[in-house]
Amino acid sequence: MFIAGPGILLQSWQLLKKHEHAFIMKYLFDEWNVLKEKLEQNRIYLFLDYDGTLTPIVDTPEQAILPKNTKEILNALSENNQCRVAIISGRALDDIKARVDLDGLVYVGNHGLEICDDKLSFRWMMPPHFKETLTEIKNRLKEVFAKIEGVFIEDKEFALSLHYRMAHVEDAVIKSMFDKALNPYQAKGEIAIMAGKKVFEVRPPKIACKGRVVASLFVKERLAANLANILPIYIGDDETDEDAFKEMVHRKGVAIRVGEDNTSLAHYYLNDTEEVTKLLEMILNLKKGA
Repeated sequence: MFIAGPGILLQSWQLLKKHEHAFIMKYLFDEWNVLKEKLEQNRIYLFLDYDGTLTPIVDTPEQAILPKNTKEILNALSENNQCRVAIISGRALDDIKARVDLDGLVYVGNHGLEICDDKLSFRWMMPPHFKETLTEIKNRLKEVFAKIEGVFIEDKEFALSLHYRMAHVEDAVIKSMFDKALNPYQAKGEIAIMAGKKVFEVRPPKIACKGRVVASLFVKERLAANLANILPIYIGDDETDEDAFKEMVHRKGVAIRVGEDNTSLAHYYLNDTEEVTKLLEMILNLKKGA
């Protein structure tokens, strides 16, 4: 008979704690009445990812256009005194602002390295050595993937994204090539890498993450509202959103993932971006008479 030792038991407990919320992820519209009560009782701070959340995942970043109906709903929510809306994106700030193009919202670009709203404007002061490193990495990646059709590099000034959705090559091959090219930089702690849906992001180490910026914006909003009851809601679809989901768990907010994923920390899931728009419209209708 095998008896687990204390080390194995500890590892098992840690694994269980890591995924304790993943086992209870529920389809949001099955739980609407529970969520509706929370929405009615509190002001709301909506934190929304863009790609894969407000717009469907597409082949290239340029093709991700915000639907007219979604834009109208976002505008109405931002004008409602019971709501605050922030767009939290990995895109460059100027890009995400141009795509949403609404006043009264908080815009966060590059996972928090750029922030802009009606009262605040922040841009990370990039050290010259990191700029040189990014340029070196960009040239290296161009060289490595020169013969792989469908792979392209997006330069976001503070970060780089390697997109491979259109590549007719196994994902494992792309990852192996990418890892081999960037291992020397990772080994020296010069960069951080985040994997998303058919994309790898190269970012500054230990600085930008969506969870950190969401926490900061939420605390700022509560202080401005004299510590009034505010319910934070984060909606995202990717691994880059998981630290923000974790922040929602910590702050007793609501974490919603687009697409069911049993490893996610999100409380609820929605099936697609159309259901996200439907949810936003339902929230707007609830708050219209508030």
